[in-house]
This record gives sequence, C-alpha cells and structure tokens, in this order.
Amino acid sequence: MDLCKQIPPDLSFQNGGRSVGALKSNQVSLTVLQSSDGTVVVNPTSGVFTNGDTVTLTAVPAANYVFTAWGGDASGASNPLALVLDTNKVVTASFAVAPPTNLAPVFQTVAQIAGTLTFTWSTVPGQTYQVQYTTNFSQADWSNLDSAILATNTTMSDSDSIASGPVQRWHRVALLP
Repeated sequence: MDLCKQIPPDLSFQNGGRSVGALKSNQVSLTVLQSSDGTVVVNPTSGVFTNGDTVTLTAVPAANYVFTAWGGDASGASNPLALVLDTNKVVTASFAVAPPTNLAPVFQTVAQIAGTLTFTWSTVPGQTYQVQYTTNFSQADWSNLDSAILATNTTMSDSDSIASGPVQRWHRVALLP
C-alpha cells in the first residue's frame, strides 16, 4: 500500500494498482481501503479533490456486522463522517461482528434481603424485558411484576417485595418483541 503524503505537481502515482493520474499542486487524493466486513460510501465520488474539499464518508456494515471506528487519516466513530481533505488521505473503516439481539435472558443473581427479593439477569442493550411471576406453577397464568424494562446495559435488575406467609412466587424474565 502506497501512503503518499506529499506529491509534487503533475506526478503520476499508483493507488491500489489503479492509476489515479497526475495531481496538480492544488489537488489531493482520498484512498478508502475496503473491507469484507463492510463498505464505505464516499460523497462526492471523485478520486481527486481540490485541497480543502469536504467529503462525507458513510460506513455501511455487511450483514451481521456493525461499524466501530475510522482509522488511518480519520478517527472516531461518527457515521457519517465529514472529512476535510487538506492533504492526501488514506482512510479505513473498522467493523465488528454484531452482538446478538435476541438472546434469552438468564438469571445471574437472586438475593433476598429482609422482605425484598432482588434478581439480576443478562440482557442485550436496547432490548425490552418483562419480569413476571406466578403463584401457581400448574397454571399458565403469569402476572407482570412492574412495567417493561428497556435494557441500558448487559445486565439489569428488578425487585419484588415478598409477602410474609405461605404464598410462594416463581419468577421469570421474558424478552419482549
């Protein structure tokens, strides 16, 4: 890979095996290195730009991938990214396997302190969960403990005030559509 930082006027150079051509003294180039995990859309699409032009780079992840960050002569994770071309630039986009969005919740901890039962379960951020309980395992009736909970982290918690006496409660956490 040729990383050209200073190109004298009217010098021809190769970019990824493709000739970009001669650059004049007020021109700069942008090279975007593609990945099999996603692509980058450049707007405008010209291969040679005037010094000071701004381009918009939009990272488009492949199926089951997410965009994570810009690299090379760009940085950060803004998407789309406005990039000022004040020199010749080489930019990469990094992608990662997308986290699953439909994992069933799994209880991590259950603790009883005084008259309160507190449970923590695994979540996928952005997914909505409903804590439910029943007092009769032989019937299919489950009641909602509280309102639905939108996960903001990879684990969430909720509590149930335990009534004194012989009534037992069974709890579950449901992933809502």
